[in-house]
Amino acid sequence: LAFLWAIVAECINCTWVPRIWPEFEAPVDVLLLVINIIGAALCGLGTRAESLGLPASLVGAFKGGFVASFTSFCGATEHAGSLHAKDHLAHLGFPYLIASLVLGPLAYYAGAVAPEWVVPKDVAKIGEGTRADPVLRGVLVAVIAGSLGWEVVSGSVPELLAGIAMVIGAVTLGDWVGFAVDRAPLPGVIPNWGTPAANATAGALLFVAKVSVPGGGLLVGKFCSTFVGCVSAFGAFSEDVAQNWLEDRKGLAVRVWAVNFVVGAAAVLALAM
Repeated sequence: LAFLWAIVAECINCTWVPRIWPEFEAPVDVLLLVINIIGAALCGLGTRAESLGLPASLVGAFKGGFVASFTSFCGATEHAGSLHAKDHLAHLGFPYLIASLVLGPLAYYAGAVAPEWVVPKDVAKIGEGTRADPVLRGVLVAVIAGSLGWEVVSGSVPELLAGIAMVIGAVTLGDWVGFAVDRAPLPGVIPNWGTPAANATAGALLFVAKVSVPGGGLLVGKFCSTFVGCVSAFGAFSEDVAQNWLEDRKGLAVRVWAVNFVVGAAAVLALAM
């Protein structure tokens, strides 16, 4: 189910968002910022729904699939790095990164404490019954098929297919990174090193790709945007920070934010070279 959610997110990012987002001039990537904020808020809404009884398996698939693919920690660091590398925009690089890393947890917080009119108390009924899972899968497949059909008409099928292949690989790699980190003897500064490890892995892959294949083509472009974006963990970062804050572990929330900021700042400096 997580793979289907991830593919749906790629379809939305590749097919639908470019057609509905208004074009306007701005010195920074406002669209990426908005997408990350929306994704973090949806992650928080998932947590809220789970607290009201929605099965953890459904929520986990949504977060690990849709939110992971829809948002991009690495995208924020890459854009901040590109700003930092330009003399006339260098002053916007780190403010953009900081804004992204502050607004994400705030958006998650808003979703996690959403009122009943946003997440009704009977939301758990969605996951009840033997038909809930196949119906959900059918809806997701229909969205994917509709997106592919649209791209057939517009002639952009290769880009979407490349993106779908990338998110499938990225979700798999993300699982491997989490598996490895869980078994590694890491310092106890924060309890969950999986999130900064995923963000560091994505940043390293992006740096290597840009240095090794400057310019690139369709596959390299989708690797540098879709693949590394899905491997990185903006939604999980937002959840780690905001959930600790919600549970009155404010010191831990600050440390989690700081560790991920260091990872992001290192990526910004590396990509700006």
